Amino acid sequence: QMQIDYIGDFRVLFDVFFPGLIPGSSLDIPEDLIADWSGPNGYWERVVEPELSKPSNRWKVRQLLQYTEGPVAPLERRRSELFSIQEAIWFNIVGTNDAIQKLGGQPFDNTRTVYRGGIAPTYVNAMAERTGADQAARDEIAQYYETTGNLQVPTVILHTYLDPSVPYWHVPMYQLKLIRAGANRNVTHIPVPAYGHCSFSPLEVVAAFAIAAYQGTGEFPDFSILFDDPELADQFLKIVQTHLF
Repeated sequence: QMQIDYIGDFRVLFDVFFPGLIPGSSLDIPEDLIADWSGPNGYWERVVEPELSKPSNRWKVRQLLQYTEGPVAPLERRRSELFSIQEAIWFNIVGTNDAIQKLGGQPFDNTRTVYRGGIAPTYVNAMAERTGADQAARDEIAQYYETTGNLQVPTVILHTYLDPSVPYWHVPMYQLKLIRAGANRNVTHIPVPAYGHCSFSPLEVVAAFAIAAYQGTGEFPDFSILFDDPELADQFLKIVQTHLF
C-alpha cells in the first residue's frame, strides 16, 4: 500500500509543480498516453524531459524531489534528478489503469496526506489533487499483496540505498514485520551504497547468492573459479564475512 501511495503522491506533486504538462491526472491516465509514453521519441523524451531540463525549472525539479524524498546521486545530480522523476512517473502512467482493473477499484488515497519537505507547503497542499480510495481495492491489497514478515526460509535482501523505483524505506518497514513475526533471524540484509534500481555489481550478486546458498544448505559454494584477480576474491570474501559470520 505504501508503494502505491508513493507513486500516487509523486504524480500529484508533479502536477502541482508542472500543471498540465502530463495529460490527465494521477488517476486519469489516457490510453493513448500510455502507448506514447516510452521509447526514443515517446512523450517523456519529446515533451516532459525537455521542460524539466530548462534552467528556469531546475528549482521546481529539486522541490519535487524534496517533497517526494526522491533519491539523487551526489556525483550525478542532474542526470539522477531527471531519472528519479522518470522512474516514478513511469509507474503512474503505465501501472495505474492496470492496478485499478486488477484490484477492483482505485487504491490511492491522499485525502488526509500533509505534504512536507520543501518550500511553500501551504500552497502545495492547497493545490494538490485530493482523492479517496475504494475500500475494496485497499482490502484486496491487504489480503493478497501485503507481506506478513512470517518468513519460513532463509532470505537475503540486496537493496540499493538510492533506489528511485522501490525506495529503501521498504527495508526497515519489512524488518519491523520480521521482528513482529519473530522471523528476523531468517533474513540477511545487504545494503548497497549505490544509486538506481537493482544497481548491483556482479560481485555483490554472487556474494548474496553464496550467502543464500550457505544458509539454505549449510555448505558454502566454491566460487574460486570466478576470481582470477586476488583483489576481487578479497572483496568477495569481505562481503560474505561481513554479512554471514
